Amino acid sequence: PTNGLDPAGRDDMLDLIRRTGHQMGITIVMATHLLGEIERTCDQLIVIDAGRLLHQGSVAEFTAATETLEVEVTGDPAPLAARLAAAGIEVTTEGQSVFLRPDGVAPYDLVRDSVVDLGLGLVRIQQRRHTLEDLFRVEASEVEV
Repeated sequence: PTNGLDPAGRDDMLDLIRRTGHQMGITIVMATHLLGEIERTCDQLIVIDAGRLLHQGSVAEFTAATETLEVEVTGDPAPLAARLAAAGIEVTTEGQSVFLRPDGVAPYDLVRDSVVDLGLGLVRIQQRRHTLEDLFRVEASEVEV
């Protein structure tokens, strides 16, 4: 519904669609490949591929938190990743972020202390969330919903 619109027009159109559905209490069917628009506008999601139902449910349910924690730092994240890995935590890095899967361990104190000891700046610590793109990157059966 937003093809060819400028950014302001796109925002207005998506807001109009969302408001219309909520205020009038009606269901609006939106077909789009722009996944960000779905996350931003829709409450429910149905994904069909070649006539096969891949996913049905609320957008909030699908974009729920994962078990992955993202720690973004200023400076080189490699020493932080090494320290967390030495503590037995599964880690990967991407850009300025270290992604960890603590597997039941609450790593917040360890992360905080390690960042301070290494002289890094802590930008954010947040629970990673699924995105709708995850749905298309793996089979629906492999996604933890």
